[in-house]
Amino acid sequence: MVFYPDNVQRASRLQQLVDSMANMQTDIKHSGDQMDERDKRIRPTIDAMLKEKGYDNIEDLIEKSTAQMTPEEKKQFEALIAAAKASKAGFDWTYFAAGILMVPEGAVLTGKMVVSIGRFVVRLSVIQSLATFFKAATSGTGSAAAAAEVGNELEKGAVEAQGIAKDGGVVGDAAQEVSRAATMMGRVATFFKVVGALGFVVTLVVGIVEIVEGAKQKEELIDAIHNSQAARLCIAFFKREATNIGQQLELVVTYLEASYGEDADPDVAAYISKKIIKNISADNAEIDLNALELELETQDKSAGGFYGGDDLSTAAVVAAAKPNAV
Repeated sequence: MVFYPDNVQRASRLQQLVDSMANMQTDIKHSGDQMDERDKRIRPTIDAMLKEKGYDNIEDLIEKSTAQMTPEEKKQFEALIAAAKASKAGFDWTYFAAGILMVPEGAVLTGKMVVSIGRFVVRLSVIQSLATFFKAATSGTGSAAAAAEVGNELEKGAVEAQGIAKDGGVVGDAAQEVSRAATMMGRVATFFKVVGALGFVVTLVVGIVEIVEGAKQKEELIDAIHNSQAARLCIAFFKREATNIGQQLELVVTYLEASYGEDADPDVAAYISKKIIKNISADNAEIDLNALELELETQDKSAGGFYGGDDLSTAAVVAAAKPNAV
């Protein structure tokens, strides 16, 4: 592909951004696979716990758990579940059941706690959905076309999730989480549609297949760079979120092993269950987007021949990634 002389660096910068995102996509896909593997590992133990604690099945657990809720809490919970079900991954009832069953002996299972566990599983569902989308974007020889299609599907899912949450009356922190996830998925969707239109192949070794020529080449490259900066920050956010969730899920597995494994230790299990419930019930720690973008920029600048002459400012990238950004 031939670029006008002043566009060579722009093409290189765009390539750098797309490569960076491709690597993070691989990490998120790996996180999604790990979640699925853990799900299969813990399901038999969850079934045993249900029987031991007097529940007929997961549906019986859900019905009795939601009975603890106020009408407003139940409304929010049902809307969150509906929003999660609109995603490719759906709502992971196995992890929800694990969260409910880990409530320590003597502790009161409140409606607020159930909603908090539901919110955690919704966040998990977002990561699983992204992992599924990223796999689709890197499959087959028509990856550029697949990227554009994934962009459309991501955008559709984000709009549906946000609409369901709004119509269901989700408010407060839960509403902000749904809005944030939907908005960021929308930013990622825009990126996929842009690279699909430009003919990028979104794989581990990303190459430019074709790109618009002529007078619009500079304009298209700069626009792609700006879209890619915002999309990359969103993908980096989801990667960090996947890491945080993965740490919590590993604690869940450790708890189940301490409760029902060959070397079961009730004291260890009780300690871990309190820690997990505390983490889930606490307000979710905000991931600092400004600090995260600065990390990404530092990594970029460490590469030889770095060019950032057309980049958005750090503040502009963060603003573009946030909900309600124009």
